[in-house]
Amino acid sequence: MKSELEDMDKGKILKLYGELTIQSADELKTILCESLNAVNSLMIDIESVTEIDLSCLQLLCAAHQASI
Repeated sequence: MKSELEDMDKGKILKLYGELTIQSADELKTILCESLNAVNSLMIDIESVTEIDLSCLQLLCAAHQASI
């Protein structure tokens, strides 16, 4: 899994690349926590994700709930 945090007009965009599977869940959790703590507004771009499993979908949902 690869990620980039880019500037937007009203916040940041976190671009995720590659496979988001149980093997990358710890890394994804760390990236999501750090990104959410660093900005007021975060959009997540998963267009370049090639595979995703339930563990990473749950992390994305939990990050969304935590940000509300």
